[in-house]
Amino acid sequence: MDYLVIMAGGSGTRLWPMSRKSRPKQFQKIIGDKTLLQNMFNYAKLILPTQNIFVMAPISFEQEIRKELPELPSQNFFSEPSAKDNGPAVILASAKLFAKDKEAYVGILWSDHFIKNPGNFKKAFKVAFRAVREFPDYLITIGVKPTSADTELGYIKIAKEVKEYPEGSLYKVAGFKEKPTLAFAKKYLSSWEYLWNTGYKIFSAKMLLSEFRRLYPELEKPVEEIIQAIGSAREEEVIVRNWQSFPRLSIEYLLTDKLSKILVVPADLEWSDIGNWQKLHEVLAYESGHHMVVKGHHIGIDDENCLIYSEEKMIATLGLKDMVIVETSDVIFIAHKQRAHEVKKILEKLKEEGKYFYL
Repeated sequence: MDYLVIMAGGSGTRLWPMSRKSRPKQFQKIIGDKTLLQNMFNYAKLILPTQNIFVMAPISFEQEIRKELPELPSQNFFSEPSAKDNGPAVILASAKLFAKDKEAYVGILWSDHFIKNPGNFKKAFKVAFRAVREFPDYLITIGVKPTSADTELGYIKIAKEVKEYPEGSLYKVAGFKEKPTLAFAKKYLSSWEYLWNTGYKIFSAKMLLSEFRRLYPELEKPVEEIIQAIGSAREEEVIVRNWQSFPRLSIEYLLTDKLSKILVVPADLEWSDIGNWQKLHEVLAYESGHHMVVKGHHIGIDDENCLIYSEEKMIATLGLKDMVIVETSDVIFIAHKQRAHEVKKILEKLKEEGKYFYL
């Protein structure tokens, strides 16, 4: 059977100070009147029925997720004992679904993405789930044609076409390029061979767990213990006990980069990874048709190409260009738009000075 798992455990630090440890970006109404998580849940419902959609996140987020997604069946929340990047979380979700269904086909989604063309999103996943049945030894991913020379995203290099379906085509993956230099990003933009890597993955749970055991034989026992304990009274205790054995790595570094059998479905999703303030400005400017993007209280004169976000206070500006200004109840963040993605430097400085309250 087919399943979707929405990964909702990210901390969203590059959208600080709006996105905080206690309430990261996936729980924020950044675009429109729904949170990013609610939007992704609605996208997922276009593909599969609600009972086949799961959400994976640290246990500390469970209450917020249940509040935002009242339709989510109680058993469809998968909890991580603690945040360890997304690699172990994908393995744990796969183990849980494999224990439930030995023929499980799993699609991994991310809670902080924005999709302008959900119809094509549905078509791409229809192709991917069909393809993974025909090629069960392969991991299927979904890529989108670049629209800019973005150095903050990963790229997929495609090779020959493998198969054509009514809803789209399937290509062999020649390789991955993670966060290239601007020169290479410009080259990829002008080439038909490169796609943005959305991070969506579709696979047989049996295949993924088998490959994980092959690559990490020292973790075969912990994985097997977890699978055997799923559904029993010991499940939580066994997962917690074995969790520390798993490395803190993204699924790309943990597994995807080490696989040779990968196929990609190119799709026109009008897709955005809302990863930083500059990317959010691009999306909101596109949505509104205006380069001055304002959310909240603002009065300005002769400003150009700015993102201004205010929770409470009136923000008054004069003659600003290419700036990001974010006001929350306890922080005011001001940065040039081209450097706003470096906000992690601010967070590191706050940690150095012991000002953890602001994280």
